[in-house]
Parts: sequence; C-alpha cells; structure tokens
Amino acid sequence: MSKKDDKNPVPEDRLEHFIGIVWSLVEPFGVDEVADAMEYIRLLSESIERHNFEKRYKISPQKKSHSDRVRFISVFKSRYLEFTDLEYTRPITGVDSKLISQANKLLSDNGFECTDYLKWIYTVFIPENEQFAPGNIKLVCSQVFLHKFLYEHREKKKEKENQELARKEGTMLLNRVRVLIRSNDDKKIIEDARNLVKRFKEESIILSEFRSGVKNLEQQAKRKQEAL
Repeated sequence: MSKKDDKNPVPEDRLEHFIGIVWSLVEPFGVDEVADAMEYIRLLSESIERHNFEKRYKISPQKKSHSDRVRFISVFKSRYLEFTDLEYTRPITGVDSKLISQANKLLSDNGFECTDYLKWIYTVFIPENEQFAPGNIKLVCSQVFLHKFLYEHREKKKEKENQELARKEGTMLLNRVRVLIRSNDDKKIIEDARNLVKRFKEESIILSEFRSGVKNLEQQAKRKQEAL
C-alpha cells in the first residue's frame, strides 16, 4: 500500500464506498430535486447500512428477532415485579412470542424501543387505568394499547424521525467527504476536508454548516479539476 493510500484509505466495506459515491453524485446531477428518486436512494442506503450492521456484528434477522423478544420479556418482567412486588410466573407461549415480535416490529418501525413502551405502560397507562392492572404479556402486546402509546407520543415520533434523518444525512455527508479525499490530490482541500470532519464529529459545527462546508469543498475540487 502506498503512502497516499495510508493517508486516504478506502472505506473498509466496498458497499459503503459505493453508497458514498452514489450520494456524491446526487447534487451534481440534480437528483436531489426528484423526490421519488431520493426516496429510492434513501432505501438503498438503509439496506446497505442494515446489511453492514448485521455483517459486522454477525446478527441474522432471526437472531435479532429472538434477541429482541428476550429483551422485551426481561424488561416486562422487571416492570411487572416493580409494579406488583410479584414475580411474573406465567409461561411464555408460542402465541405470546408471536405477539411480542409483532409489538417489537411496530415499535421499531415508529422509532421506539420496547423499554420506552413498557415504561409508559407501568408508570403512566396502568396507574391511570387500574382496571387493566396488573397486566400480562397478551395485554401489553394489544394493538389498542400499542396504538394509544404511539398516538400519545406522536410528537416524540416526529422528533425521533427528524433526528434519524439528521443522522443519515450526517453519514451521507461523511461518505461524500471520504470520496472527496480519496479522489483528490490537492493537499489544501484534503486538509480542509479532514478539519471539517473533525469539527463536525466534535460537534463544534452543526449539520447545516457541515453540509455547506462539504458542498464548498466539492465545488473547489470540481473547479480545480476543470482547470486542468
């Protein structure tokens, strides 16, 4: 490996490198102005991100689903014990497991963890609706209660969605900087790019400033390339 490669390493995963290139072409080709196309690019990014996570941590979808169920049961039993001073001794049936998986998916799809939901069940909902006390697995996995939780937390859901969008845009911009560094020989641009990343990671600049900085560096690199 050359010294240049040491200084400007390619992302370890080729898929990460690929999606970085895709995102770097979005603005120059005006794809960001096509809403449908952007949605497909976001879905592609999420698929690659999910694949890389599962590959990195060797987690199959089946193992993750099982792990999530175990976590739900553990948190539920802890909340149940705290609320009633009694151990939850009912066996977890196959039907219970299916309901738990469905509840986990609904919560996850809306940006919540089972910990958020079960905390609300036993600190807010059941204390205010004692006819449902002490609750059981089937009860807390009820679509009625799950939807009530999601409805009452709809503003928080929007906040979480905005945070997730910001996280994804930050990742996309970091990938664009990696591509810029990798494909550039201008020492000043490379140094400025690294400093920009450092400031963003240290949170000394906000996302909009990072976005502007990346765009400016890309324009500089493009002008220098056109001048050759």
